Amino acid sequence: MLNQFGLQDHDWLCGLYNERSCWVPCYLKITFWAGMSTTLQSEGINAFFDSYVHSKISLKLFVEQYKRALRNKVEKEFQADFRSFSQMVPCVTTYDMEKQFQEVYTITKFREFQ
Repeated sequence: MLNQFGLQDHDWLCGLYNERSCWVPCYLKITFWAGMSTTLQSEGINAFFDSYVHSKISLKLFVEQYKRALRNKVEKEFQADFRSFSQMVPCVTTYDMEKQFQEVYTITKFREFQ
């Protein structure tokens, strides 16, 4: 259609066409997946949404659950930040780099780093 109607220079339409793999599948299937797939790259996202959505969910409910999931994620991050400011995990080395990470990472991430 871009060629047929001479729209090759239309940035927005060309952008939509170039990104078609992200949005076309939702029109070709009965179920709306919001771009999610079960590839290794998206397993973390699938795990994040497991308790919020399922395969029979409507688009409206998906958006509501998506907002709820993000709110809960932000709340957990705030709680982790608060714990990190009120508690301190001791360094196991004398390296300055570890001390820097201790000051800026949450407790969970700092333990992962250690």
